[in-house]
Amino acid sequence: MNLLQWSRIILGTLALLIGGSAYSKATLLSTDFDVRNHGKRYIVKYKDSKRAKGALKNARAKIARELASHKATAAYIPEQALEALRKNPAISYIEEDVKRIPFAETSPYGISMVQADQLNDGFSNEITACIIDSGYYLNHTDLQVQNVTASPDPGTGDPFTDGSAHGTHVAGTIAALANGDGVVGINPSGALNIHIVKVFGDSGNWTYSSDLIAALDACERDRLEGTHLVINMSLGGSRKSRTEEVAFAQAYQRGVLSIAAAGNDGNTRKSYPASYDSVVSVAAIDENQNIASFSQQNDQVELAAPGVSVLSTTPYLSEQTLAVGADTFTGTKIEYAKDGQVTGELIDGGLCNQDNGDFLGRVVICQRGEVSFYEKVSHAETSGALGVVIYNNEPGLFSGTLGDGQSSSIPAIGVSMEDGEAILAAYLGVTGELSSLFSEPASGYDYFNGTSMATPHVTGVAALVWGLFPDKTAADIREALQASALDLGVAGRDQAFGFGLVQAKAAADYLGTIPAPPPPPEPGLEIVVSSDKEIYYVNDGDQFASIEVVVSDETGAKVSATLVPTPSVTFEEVAQGTYTALVDLSSYPEGPHSIAVTAIDDRGLSVDGEVNFEVSTRSIPGMKVAAIEYVGSGGRDGLKNLTIRLKVTDLSNVPLEGVQMSVAVDLDGALFGTGSATTGSDGYVGFTIKNAPSGCYSTVVTSLVKSGFVWVSDQDVTDAGLCK
Repeated sequence: MNLLQWSRIILGTLALLIGGSAYSKATLLSTDFDVRNHGKRYIVKYKDSKRAKGALKNARAKIARELASHKATAAYIPEQALEALRKNPAISYIEEDVKRIPFAETSPYGISMVQADQLNDGFSNEITACIIDSGYYLNHTDLQVQNVTASPDPGTGDPFTDGSAHGTHVAGTIAALANGDGVVGINPSGALNIHIVKVFGDSGNWTYSSDLIAALDACERDRLEGTHLVINMSLGGSRKSRTEEVAFAQAYQRGVLSIAAAGNDGNTRKSYPASYDSVVSVAAIDENQNIASFSQQNDQVELAAPGVSVLSTTPYLSEQTLAVGADTFTGTKIEYAKDGQVTGELIDGGLCNQDNGDFLGRVVICQRGEVSFYEKVSHAETSGALGVVIYNNEPGLFSGTLGDGQSSSIPAIGVSMEDGEAILAAYLGVTGELSSLFSEPASGYDYFNGTSMATPHVTGVAALVWGLFPDKTAADIREALQASALDLGVAGRDQAFGFGLVQAKAAADYLGTIPAPPPPPEPGLEIVVSSDKEIYYVNDGDQFASIEVVVSDETGAKVSATLVPTPSVTFEEVAQGTYTALVDLSSYPEGPHSIAVTAIDDRGLSVDGEVNFEVSTRSIPGMKVAAIEYVGSGGRDGLKNLTIRLKVTDLSNVPLEGVQMSVAVDLDGALFGTGSATTGSDGYVGFTIKNAPSGCYSTVVTSLVKSGFVWVSDQDVTDAGLCK
C-alpha cells in the first residue's frame, strides 16, 4: 500500500459479538484513518487562536498535535468543513500535514574521506547533535552512554531501543567510540552531547511533518543548556509544508543548524525538509567519489558525503561470510533469504539463470545480473543447492533482496566483485562454510546505503568543526563547510554534488587557527546498577530479581571490570561492560533491600554503585491480560475484517467480568487507534476493525481497572501481533 492510499482508508466501529461472548460496546477512535468522521490530517495556522480552535471544534475536527510555539495545530478535518474553515478570518491558512519517511536503502570508509581523522573532537562538548530518527540502542558497546539524553514520545516508544536500526546506524557515523572495538565515528571521544528524538516506531515507516516540527522543538528545548545545536534528519518526503518550512527558517535564525537527506529516488525531484533554504541538503557518493545512483539531484543539494556501503553500528548482529581455505569473505545478507550455516563444495553457477543438476549438495557462486536475486536463489534452491553466494558485477559491495513476500529455504549472501573473482580463481571445488546468521538485540555492525547515511557525515563534521570554534554562528559554520568542500563533478556548485564533498580539516582552516587539543579526561569509572522492578511481590510469583550493572570509563565507553557485590551475587558479562544476575528472592524477607556493587577495572580504578528494591506481598488480588488473539473474517483471505480479542483473568487464571480496559493499536509501528471496553462474563473483550488495512498489527493495553483488584502488568501475556 502506498502512502497516498492511507487517507482513503475508513475504520469501522468495533464489532462486539464474536463467538457468543457478551462484549460491551466500544468505538475505536483512530488517530489516523477515520476519514468519514475526522477527515485527512492538516496543519492549521492561527490568526486568533481561541476563535480558530472554536471553529475547529464546531467543525468536528479532531486535534492530533498542538504546535503552540508556532501558533498552529495539526488536526483531522472533515472534507465538508474544509472550505469554510479556510475562509474563517481567525485562520491564516490550512495545509495538508504531509508525511515524512526515513531515507535508507540497506548497506565507514567515510571518516578519512571527510577528514574527520585530522581533527581532535575533544571540544565537541560545546555541541549537541540531535538525531531525529528511529531511536538509539543505548546498550551498544560502541556507542556512548554518557552525555546522551532523549525526549520522550509515548507514540513511538522507548527512544533507547531501535527496532529498525536506522537511527543507531546514523548515530554510529556521528559518534561511535574509539574504544578498540568495532568502528569509529566522526566524534569518537564521547565528548559530543547526543540528544535523541524518536519519531519513527520500531517498523521505521513514516511520520508527519507536524511530528517533525514537534521534534525540532524538542531538540531545542531539551538539548544541553548552553550548547550549539546541530540537527540530523536522515528522512524526508516529496511534498513541502509551509508550517514546517517556517519552523526550520525560524530555528536557523535562532542559531540551529539543520541537516537533512537529499533523498533516494535517483531523480531531480526535491525532498523536504532538505530542500528548504534553511536546511543543508546532503547527497550521497561512493568510496570512489562518484555520485550514488539513488541520490536525488537538484539545485538545493548543498554538500555531498559518503552514502554507499557505509559501515556503522546496528542493534543486531549479522554474520554474512564465506569461509574457505585460509580466507573469510564478508558480505551482505540477501534480504528475506533463510538464516543458516551450511558447508559444501563451491561451484561456479555463472548467472544462475536456470536450474542445474550440478548444483545439488553444493554452495553456488552466482554473478549478479540478467535475472533477479530471487530467480537466482530459486534456481539454486530448486536444483538442490545448499546455499548461494552472489558476487557483484561492478566494483564494491551491494545490498540485495528477494523481494517483499518472497523467501528461500537456503541461505544467500552478496559479496563484492573483487571477492567473487578471488573465490572463482582459487576455491572452486573446495569445501567452504557459508554463514548467514542474525540475532537481536545485540551490538552489531552492518553496511547501509542511502542519503540517510551521507547526512550524519555532514552532521558529525559540523559538530566537530563548530566545537573548535564555538564563538561562530550556525551561518558561519555553514559558510565554512560550503567554501571548503572538495569540488566534484562540474566546476563549481552543481545539482549532483552541491558545493562538493564535505571536508572537516579544510573547514576548520577556513575559520581560523585550530586550537590545541584539550587535555584528556581524568581517568575514572562510572557504574549504573539497576533492577527490573522496584517492588517484587512474592505471592504473585516473583521468584527472582534481575539485576543489571553497566560499567563505563571516562570517555563513556563500556569496559570490562571485576565486580564485588554485597551481598554475594553471581554476575555474568553479557556484553562488554554489561553484567546481569538473577537474585533468588527466597532468602530475602519482606521489606526494603539493597545490593551494593564495587567495580574494579584493569587499571586498578574502582567505583561503587547500589540498587534498592522491596520484597512484599499484596494486600489485594491481582489481575492480568491472559490472552491477546487476532481473528480475521471476510474477504478472499479471511482477513478483510480484523477482531482483536483480549482476555482478563486473576493471577490464578480465573476469568474476570466487568474489567474496564483501554488499548492502543499500532499498525507498522505507528499508532493506528485507541479504544475502550468492558470484559464480558468469560473475561473477554473484543475490538473489530472493518476493512483493516494491510500491515503488521500490535496491541498495547494502556489501562486495566476493576474495583478490588490491582493490575499486575508484568504478568501479562506477550502480544505476538499479526501481519496481513
